[in-house]
Amino acid sequence: MTQEFIGYNGSVIVDTVKVALKFKKSSGKADKEIYLQSISSIELKKPTLLNRGGYIKILFQGSQDNNNMKRFRDILSNENAVFFIGKSQYEAMIQAKQLIDKYISEYHQQGSRNIAEISYEEYEKKAEVKQMQFFPKKVECAGCGSSSTLEPMETKFCSYCGARLVYPS
Repeated sequence: MTQEFIGYNGSVIVDTVKVALKFKKSSGKADKEIYLQSISSIELKKPTLLNRGGYIKILFQGSQDNNNMKRFRDILSNENAVFFIGKSQYEAMIQAKQLIDKYISEYHQQGSRNIAEISYEEYEKKAEVKQMQFFPKKVECAGCGSSSTLEPMETKFCSYCGARLVYPS
């Protein structure tokens, strides 16, 4: 099921496989489709009195991030962020983030993909990984800098900011 969450300069479209960022033509930004397995973090910034708006920013493998999101212009120009204004759009983006987090969690509980859908090379790599011995590792959250200990092959969400934490390979 696909759901669309509308912001000021575009919308976030969520389904069980991917997230699409669809921008208004006037923004000058290209639309994006981001598959759930490649999402590394989701940042949701609440509107304040100073900037009168907030944003949802989705970072993924291979994306470029300019962390300077303090000025209105920076938020509007960030290629991975949808800007929103007002309480109703903020509440919609909270729902979008919760839905994305839910789908990512379900994706990992399913074991990523059906074995018939992956290539033979990927299957061999997974088999090799299962044979290796791993130990718990401390991982630093890219979203807020807090640390968590992850068990081998574990993925979970940061208890402070909700960013996805993945056991390092």
